[in-house]
Amino acid sequence: MTIDKAPPPDLRGCADRPAPLPEDAVAILPAPLRVALIALAGAFAANAARLDRLVDWHDPDAHCATPAD
Repeated sequence: MTIDKAPPPDLRGCADRPAPLPEDAVAILPAPLRVALIALAGAFAANAARLDRLVDWHDPDAHCATPAD
């Protein structure tokens, strides 16, 4: 398969990842909220990994994906 044109620049960068929550922070969350936040974080991580793999596929020198991906 031949790609005729490159994707726009905003789609060629590695995914931005926010800093993790502090490990020493304490919070009591209702179970439904905790489940929703875990699902949201998992979906965010999966989309970031997908973008990184796509960028690396298009430009192997980008090295976005981590060895754990």
